[in-house]
Amino acid sequence: MLYNAFPNLEWLKKQAENRFAAGKAWNGEQMPSGGWPNVLLNVKSGATLRDNIPGPLSLFSNVSGESQVTVDGRTTIVKADHFFITNNTQRYTLEIDKNRSAETFNIHFGQAWMNGIVANENVEFYNKLYPKDDVVRSFQSQLKVADKTKLEREELLTLLIVHLLRIDRREKINLESLDAIKISTRQDIIRRIHLATDYIYSFYSHDISLDDLSKVSMLSKFHFLRAFKQVYGTAPHKFLNTVRIEKAKDLLLNSESDVLTISRAIGIKDSSSFSRLFKNTTSVYPTVFRKICHRTG
Repeated sequence: MLYNAFPNLEWLKKQAENRFAAGKAWNGEQMPSGGWPNVLLNVKSGATLRDNIPGPLSLFSNVSGESQVTVDGRTTIVKADHFFITNNTQRYTLEIDKNRSAETFNIHFGQAWMNGIVANENVEFYNKLYPKDDVVRSFQSQLKVADKTKLEREELLTLLIVHLLRIDRREKINLESLDAIKISTRQDIIRRIHLATDYIYSFYSHDISLDDLSKVSMLSKFHFLRAFKQVYGTAPHKFLNTVRIEKAKDLLLNSESDVLTISRAIGIKDSSSFSRLFKNTTSVYPTVFRKICHRTG
């Protein structure tokens, strides 16, 4: 079901607490089974607070603007370039600041529908920001179309969840790269590293220091550097540069901003330094990249 407005909060909380035992959707439509249905929320909104809701497996994202998702006492800023995942039965709070209106595109994956895909497999994603790749962007664009049939929408959702499961498997491989012997220790370390990568994704335009990342991850600088390199195979500053270059590519393709403006938008004050970094990363200068992409587009 695709909605362009958030369901009544009081109604939603009551239904969510009972896992939709009444078998009725917000519009009164009879659902084929109990539990959360598939729900897609493409809503333009501001000043929104939807607190402490026991949801299903959910993907939170934005077409534009930003929102905040809180789970297990931790709040994460979700911008248009990333998405955040919460797991089945986790309580989430979604908030949009009145001064930061957003167009959300959130997906709640139905319980019965998920069981039909993964059977008895226990699916649990990391609560973290994931970069929105071209595949996710494509599915988001297609699922936004209002006149999709139920069959078309379920086909797209199935392909999307398969893609997300592949991403999750790649993320879980990183867990095996850590030296810690106990699985619980490795899980705790990778959770702390994710706090740092979320910080980078959210504040890449700032002058981020090793001290910042060490404090966010609650690890000593030495242990943070060591663990980060084991998990991602690169140093934090190179990870940050990659995030900045990807954002720069987006701005070069989708805005008319000049190189200096883009450079400052991604946290590099000197346009010459930005151009050199971009060239070293992509083999072409920013202006050449823009011309080539516009020509081939």
